[in-house]
Amino acid sequence: MKLNIYGKKDGRKAVVKTYTAETYELLWGTCEDVAGALNLDELETGTNAELIKVAVNLILHSMDTVKSLFIDIFDGLTEEELRSASIKEMAQVLVDVVIYTLTELRLNAPKN
Repeated sequence: MKLNIYGKKDGRKAVVKTYTAETYELLWGTCEDVAGALNLDELETGTNAELIKVAVNLILHSMDTVKSLFIDIFDGLTEEELRSASIKEMAQVLVDVVIYTLTELRLNAPKN
């Protein structure tokens, strides 16, 4: 996962820093915090575009939780830097976290 931080370079908007994270385990408490803000009724086919729409709504309705989540995912990220991140990129990171978490759950689920 990757999150760019934007700022001004030579008077133009540019990436001034990039944070990366290979994996992230979504904790149960975080699931509880965001579950009420997710509108899964918007999902019809589960496409990436639909997932991003749900993620953007989550960002807009649970900012404090999302802020804490991003600071936890990207080691060293500050609240001030997060203010200069792209909401589109943040939405994609949330989608990646959910997909990774669901994949891990399936891989580690007991076999019947």
